[in-house]
Amino acid sequence: MLARFHRALDGLQHRFANPRLGVHDTDRHLARLRSALSDHQNHPRYRDVKPLARQILDLAGELDRLRPMPDRIVHGDPKINNMLFDPISGAGRALVDLDTVGMMPLPLELGDAFRSWCNPAGEDDRSGEFSVELFAAGLEGYVSVAAGWLTADELVEVIPAVRTIITELAARFCADALYEDYFGWDPERFSSRSEHNQVRAAGQLALARSLEGRRLELERVVNRVLVSI
Repeated sequence: MLARFHRALDGLQHRFANPRLGVHDTDRHLARLRSALSDHQNHPRYRDVKPLARQILDLAGELDRLRPMPDRIVHGDPKINNMLFDPISGAGRALVDLDTVGMMPLPLELGDAFRSWCNPAGEDDRSGEFSVELFAAGLEGYVSVAAGWLTADELVEVIPAVRTIITELAARFCADALYEDYFGWDPERFSSRSEHNQVRAAGQLALARSLEGRRLELERVVNRVLVSI
């Protein structure tokens, strides 16, 4: 479904009113996390958040620098919650939340997608785990539609992009555990916005570590799919 969306909009001549500049500016999000640690040392949860933040920043220091790629028209927020499925067949029917549509390198779009699709625990659980099986199914399905349009360079960059997006989101959640001014929260499950965001950040950190532990398997999936584009 996401590949059909991408191909349908390819070549559209349109000036987007909301370019969402900096949405995946990883350095900016990491700087905000450092500022949160510096500016909110009196926050009641600071002692709990600080070690988590340090682990996220250490992880960020190990990221591969993403290679420059051309911009394409993308959804901008292709998480599983923004996809509607047929309740009987399970087939994908629609993408929603279209205010994020704009221009972005395709690996970042796919990185955000697989970050969401391949974590069965979801964003509100600290036990994130990256599923190789879901990644393989998702990538094979995407390429079955995108072959001939998706480039080999874009495909090879998907795994580094997934890792980058996971780390970036972990930093955003962790910063908001101290700032408490951006993400919504569930008062029925958590005592505060800060606690909810700390759990989210821990879940993304666990997801990043899980991905790294399965990286060779994931790269084999990519190499297998490469021959079909």
